[in-house]
Amino acid sequence: MDKNTFASHLEKATNATLEVTKEHCWNVFSENILYIIKPNDLKVSKSLDADEKRILRQRIKELNKKLTLPEVVVRLTYDKRVPARINISVNKSTKNETTIELKTSRRLIREPNHSHDLFPPFHISIPVPPLNKEGQNFDVNWQHRWWTLNVWLWKRNQRKQKRKKRIKRKK
Repeated sequence: MDKNTFASHLEKATNATLEVTKEHCWNVFSENILYIIKPNDLKVSKSLDADEKRILRQRIKELNKKLTLPEVVVRLTYDKRVPARINISVNKSTKNETTIELKTSRRLIREPNHSHDLFPPFHISIPVPPLNKEGQNFDVNWQHRWWTLNVWLWKRNQRKQKRKKRIKRKK
């Protein structure tokens, strides 16, 4: 895949991701869009070729670095090879900037062939909070609020303890 096609797919996938996220989240989204690239796995395995290993090491050095669209295109296209799959989602949104997370596979291919995706190799996703009820809008920044996750873990632990007590009483 050439850089122009990749850039076009990235821009279309970004717009589609923002549209879908706006339907499910109540946040205000900035037009200033930055990207974060994260590999789906940080381990350098034997199944990767030399280029893939080199590129993975570069991605590890740049974890959580915010990039512009042209910078992403340069970093994710290598000799007309692109990651086999890229999950795209809104990571964080403030009134000044919207951060898009690109979770990339470590494998590189020349032509992504994902007939079910609108803009290959991009796959749109929305991380939903664990306590969210179906159809209820939520804060897109929930992953960055430690207390939300802690409350969910605490409630889950409480339910487990209640189940254990019920099982003991029945015996």
